[in-house]
Amino acid sequence: MSSGCPGRPGPDDRVRPFSQGRTAGPPARPSAGATPLTNPPADPDAQAPAHQSPLLALFRDPGFEPAPTMLPWGPPAAPIELVESFGEPAVEYAAMRKAAALMDLPQRGLLELTGPDRLSFLDRMLTQLLRDTPEGRWRASFWLSRQGRIDADVRVVNLAGRTLIDLDRHLAPAVRQALERFIITEDVALRDRSAEFHRLALHGPGSAPALCALAEPDDRAALIALEPGHAAIVRPQGQRVVVFRADEVSAPGLHIIVPRDAAAPLWRALTEGVEPIRPAGWAAFNVARIEAGTPLFCVDFGPTNLPHESGVLRDRVSFSKGCYLGQEVVARMEARKQFKASLAALRLDPSSRAPSGPWPEPHAGASVFIPPESPGAGSPGTDASPKPVGAVTSSAPSPMLGDEPVCFAMLRQSCLTPGTRVLIDIPGQPPALATVQPGLRTLPGQM
Repeated sequence: MSSGCPGRPGPDDRVRPFSQGRTAGPPARPSAGATPLTNPPADPDAQAPAHQSPLLALFRDPGFEPAPTMLPWGPPAAPIELVESFGEPAVEYAAMRKAAALMDLPQRGLLELTGPDRLSFLDRMLTQLLRDTPEGRWRASFWLSRQGRIDADVRVVNLAGRTLIDLDRHLAPAVRQALERFIITEDVALRDRSAEFHRLALHGPGSAPALCALAEPDDRAALIALEPGHAAIVRPQGQRVVVFRADEVSAPGLHIIVPRDAAAPLWRALTEGVEPIRPAGWAAFNVARIEAGTPLFCVDFGPTNLPHESGVLRDRVSFSKGCYLGQEVVARMEARKQFKASLAALRLDPSSRAPSGPWPEPHAGASVFIPPESPGAGSPGTDASPKPVGAVTSSAPSPMLGDEPVCFAMLRQSCLTPGTRVLIDIPGQPPALATVQPGLRTLPGQM
């Protein structure tokens, strides 16, 4: 399978810093590619196309305030409209850190497998150990090409009588078709349910109490006790939904798989209740997930990368299981401990900031260099320009670090040692000095 990468949101996925000293309000300037939904369609109740959010009619209603700005997710020929912000990204971010924030995730797709052989089949296909996954648990995994490159980053959610695969909406048809080609004698049925179900997510310490307020009494204990890597079926307002916990922002994260026609009523119930939950968009989530050390497929790594280059190898790959597609490449790289590059986190050095001035703003795609005085930088007598060793994949100002920018960058293996000093190209400014971090997480404390 060679599905390609559906692409990142918008032409520039970098989130602009929240204004200094402000706790509310939009970014300092609008993100490139963002468009406000200010013109409602002729029929506000019109159904959104199956690949778009069923909440678009609600967001486009002239009475909906504040009107969200949108970003395209995916290829230009078929982008999915993704909410960038509901007007106050700093407040949305604060809700993720202190209370709860509700996100619309139309970019997520869903495959469903049934049949008694479904787990053993997936165990032979994907990189993670899956054959013994208990009911009510989920595990992250990669789907690889024969050359060992990452074709999809997935979550496998095992439930009674069925197993769900959470993945990028654009990749769902290709992954389904590729997996079906390997079903020969196995008792497995595979369906793409992306058009039938929708995804919402609650992020923040108040996520479980927020959903409990709508759930049946018998479900509340299960929601409160839900741990990372676990899943449950609950009934908010009597509607059966699948909830699995994935803490992408270093705070409880509840992902809700809801029937498409029930998504808008559930959104309204959560945002218009006695204790309304604040809606949030990509801008706030992007800041929080970079702080938390959560890279994203087709943003920070993609189909040109091998698992060892993703930064999340140990979370996605089992080295104690049997064969799977692409395993020989992965096993050989693990044995040799040699790979071209891998994802790392960078923090800017205080010397990169002018006295009393703002921090530099690294862009996604910015080149990363070895400082000229560092070993391996080359001879100044023959080539005075620093040598590139990688590029920034994501960047955001960290409110938890006084708006200091934190970055993910794909770096050569020789530059991955924690404490390594590198330079980041900043257009129109001197390069910014940065330091490679011990892990991907830069969020301070135990949040």
